[in-house]
Amino acid sequence: MQEVRGILNKHVTLSDIEWDNLSSCLRKEVLPKKTHLLEEFQVCDFVAFVTSGSLRYYHVKDGIEKVTGLFFMCGGHLCFYYYRAGHFP
Repeated sequence: MQEVRGILNKHVTLSDIEWDNLSSCLRKEVLPKKTHLLEEFQVCDFVAFVTSGSLRYYHVKDGIEKVTGLFFMCGGHLCFYYYRAGHFP
């Protein structure tokens, strides 16, 4: 989890107590190549930090993959998309 703390430290400094509270809510998950973070119709209710490798965002419309050009790289900007019950950021 120190990789995540390093990424966050580029944007905000957390005290050890703050980090302990936040890190208790985190879990590490490794996605093999060509694995989806979310499947169709799943709602994202979490934030993902890319600590190694990269992720690509795309959607499928009318059976055709539409690439949006969004790539999430290790150590890059922290980005997440929030969608729940029609609410957008």
